[in-house]
Amino acid sequence: MKSLARFCLLLCCLLLACQDGLVPINIVMLGDSITAAGHWNEELGRADVLNRGRGGDTSARMLDRLQQDVLALSPRVCFLMAGANDQIWVAQREVSALDNIRSILRSLQQAGIQPVLQAVTLVGAHIPEAERRNQAILLFNQQLKQLATEEQLPYIDLNPQLAPQGFLADFYTTDGIHLQPMAYYLWAKEVQAILKTLDI
Repeated sequence: MKSLARFCLLLCCLLLACQDGLVPINIVMLGDSITAAGHWNEELGRADVLNRGRGGDTSARMLDRLQQDVLALSPRVCFLMAGANDQIWVAQREVSALDNIRSILRSLQQAGIQPVLQAVTLVGAHIPEAERRNQAILLFNQQLKQLATEEQLPYIDLNPQLAPQGFLADFYTTDGIHLQPMAYYLWAKEVQAILKTLDI
């Protein structure tokens, strides 16, 4: 119990140091509300992580704020999840989303920041037009995976764990879209595995 208390105290001190600019930011989580709801410092057990998720953000908005929210910090790695709010199930919307994501990846790479591409999570069965949306998301994710392969980037797809039946499982979601703590636990495990591979 004392060891846990010491660890929590140390983490709090490191977080404060990070906010004061005393500890460098090595990891940025960039995304929308799904990313924003993650308690990444606690999930990953480290203070050099910055959450740059923002509710309702499209890929275009992430691109617009990339300089201020990511590039200016010079992190070593940026985990990107984008596309869910671009309405990629509407004709041609996925094209502009992919173009924006390519631009984000290019900017990160030019700045010497390692991008990690992440699949869009599927929606729950009770969401309106869930089947059509999920079909579009799966097609979009295939394109993301192909992009990651072409660029030789790490790629995270949580859907096999969170949506084994083709819909986001009720156990992992609060409303059919946003995630429960257990989903973030599984997500953090994937992030940690990649960080270990990258030696970060």
